[in-house]
Amino acid sequence: MTTFLIDEDMPRSTAKELIKAGYEVSDVRDVGLRGQSSDKIFSYAQKHRAILLSADLGFANIVRFPHT
Repeated sequence: MTTFLIDEDMPRSTAKELIKAGYEVSDVRDVGLRGQSSDKIFSYAQKHRAILLSADLGFANIVRFPHT
């Protein structure tokens, strides 16, 4: 099943809509990652094999945050 991790710069309604569509969803605000570094958030997403949804353009740097 596809799992998503919603970054804190996204509206909470993003998670609600994905859950309604049948996806497994976590929000950084609910898993203790609010205000944490991008590296920690990315690491959490990798560890949980989650697709990270964020409006933070820093995550677009594929050298720093490679797609796997």
